[in-house]
Amino acid sequence: MKIPKEYFIELAKKGIDIIWLMGVWKTNPLTIQKYCFEPDLISMYNRCLKDWSKPDVIGSPYSIDEYSVNPTLGSWEELKQIKEYLSSIGIKLFLDFVSNHFSAESKYIKSNPEIFLKGDEEFLQSDSYTFFKPEADPINVYAHGRDPFFPAWTDTIQINFFSNEARKFMTDILLKLTEVCDGVRCDMAVLPLNNVFQNTWLGVLKKYGFLRPDSEFWKDAISEVKSKNPEFIFLAEAYWDLEWNLQQ
Repeated sequence: MKIPKEYFIELAKKGIDIIWLMGVWKTNPLTIQKYCFEPDLISMYNRCLKDWSKPDVIGSPYSIDEYSVNPTLGSWEELKQIKEYLSSIGIKLFLDFVSNHFSAESKYIKSNPEIFLKGDEEFLQSDSYTFFKPEADPINVYAHGRDPFFPAWTDTIQINFFSNEARKFMTDILLKLTEVCDGVRCDMAVLPLNNVFQNTWLGVLKKYGFLRPDSEFWKDAISEVKSKNPEFIFLAEAYWDLEWNLQQ
């Protein structure tokens, strides 16, 4: 189903000048199969939608396989066209940038394993909820994404923000996103902050000798993106009174 252009024109007439599209990016069918049918989730589905079926479960929009458009929605070129059309009627397009993690079975586990936070058998044995072996790389142990105050999000894999390779990889994604949107909503933007990341993953970082970077990921990434597109906007999801830290 296509959204008629008249709908966006009416939004513009009402004074709406930003549209945020959620769930644009490709998810991973294997991750959905493995992690989206846990008993507590099924119980929630039953409460929310009595006649739900498995095809209704399409996974979390924050468990991204890769930053390509979900093929059920369209293509990269079509997303560019949407941005251009919205711009012509005075509306900016925002998309999600999930800074902390990817899908637990992301394609990048095979192509770019160096960007993820690894553990070992000892970590896996002591905390099998946080650490896991993905089918994409069943030999190695990786960490699920998490914040320091709650259990891990088991449908995700944690990016290692004390890795130069990971920082460059995520910055390159941001640079690519400038082609298709005017700004990004940065999901859980506090988690890559050096203090937060270190406190969350101290045991792993110490064991494997990852040193705290001299600068913040966001400062470096925003600077590089702004050098390409000075008007690009970053909107941060922030908690724990860390808004000021992010603004620096």
